[in-house]
Amino acid sequence: MLNHWWVLPVFAVISGAIFTGSILISTSLIDVPLTDSERGVVACVIDTAESCSFCENKDGLRECPEWSDNEVTKVLQTQLKQSATLAAIFILYSIGALRFGFVLRKHISMYQIDYV
Repeated sequence: MLNHWWVLPVFAVISGAIFTGSILISTSLIDVPLTDSERGVVACVIDTAESCSFCENKDGLRECPEWSDNEVTKVLQTQLKQSATLAAIFILYSIGALRFGFVLRKHISMYQIDYV
């Protein structure tokens, strides 16, 4: 039988780091000033619905002139909050799976067969 007891605790720690990082970056993102070209590039990268009609290729960079700094910040914050929520769900799953594993291990160790 394989002994991989360390997988779920490591997964829980990694999920916790993602959760903490997402929350911290999301709250500190408000204070990050973006230049116009950085805002345009970020807007084109996060625009998965292709709603920016003027993403142009300038020297290998795509820049969206339509999105404001506030809109880019709001979308990034929303994505980070979604990442934190998913990480929290994974942490709860890991804790539940660990708990179930320990209870199962306890019951298997107490299992006895009576031969008649």
